[in-house]
Amino acid sequence: MNRDKFPAPRLSDVARMERAVAEFLEAAQIQNERTSETPRRVVKMWLEHFIDGYGRKPEDIIPRLSPTKAKDLIVMSDIEVHSICPHHLLPYEINAHVAFLPDGQTAGFSRIAELVESRAHRLILLEDLVADVADVLLERLGCKGVAVRFDTRHGCMVFQGSPRKRTRVDAVALRGVFAHDKALAARVQKTLYR
Repeated sequence: MNRDKFPAPRLSDVARMERAVAEFLEAAQIQNERTSETPRRVVKMWLEHFIDGYGRKPEDIIPRLSPTKAKDLIVMSDIEVHSICPHHLLPYEINAHVAFLPDGQTAGFSRIAELVESRAHRLILLEDLVADVADVLLERLGCKGVAVRFDTRHGCMVFQGSPRKRTRVDAVALRGVFAHDKALAARVQKTLYR
């Protein structure tokens, strides 16, 4: 299955999504003059900020690489993105950290951050997302190794209150040389946890 195949919603799909939100509000008995535009607003927000990643292909975000003489570790920290938990349809905040070891080529840093964001803008569990981002970056960058760490706060825990409210969850994925060389793995993980 190609995980990037998700057509942009047709107008009829948008109308159906709006009807579903309106039906939810009606079933919850909270419709009033202040919620008359809510279905349109909710659908627009979801399409533009929560599930727009389905229609974005990694090869369109990083279409080509540039040559580099860099041979040492490159680390990008504090890439702030969000995703949606498929269990509760609530957002979780992600502070992403990406490290890679170039192999003669690289991509622009803004492209890498954009790729992380596009992969996050889907309904996806944290542990699947961190693995997916690492796999896609390794493939697109053609580098020797990739390490990805996500430090997250999950809405499904925050909104349930204490003691879960302040809980943070970390997920790490190591690929390439970082997955096979213990010394390199230790070095990169130390860097990711600064």
